[in-house]
Amino acid sequence: GVWAQPGESQSSTKQYATRNWDESQSKKVSYQVYRGETSGGPYTRLTASAITALQYSDSNVESGIEYFYVATSVDKHGTESLNSQEIAVTIPNP
Repeated sequence: GVWAQPGESQSSTKQYATRNWDESQSKKVSYQVYRGETSGGPYTRLTASAITALQYSDSNVESGIEYFYVATSVDKHGTESLNSQEIAVTIPNP
């Protein structure tokens, strides 16, 4: 999957949930990030277009809510991979 095992990190604050990942080894060139409010989806795409950064910060979150994130990698032809492993992030209360 896109989310990294070694070197992975996640963090959340009152206003942001940030997710980092390692670069895909399958020569994918960009990524899409999705979020759901239920484990297993459905997920809504957060990225307006594919991004090349290895980190995404979601600023449209609410305190006390658990969000579920997946990412996909996108190759140079626009072909999107299957969803990564889901990651859960709970936004702390102030």
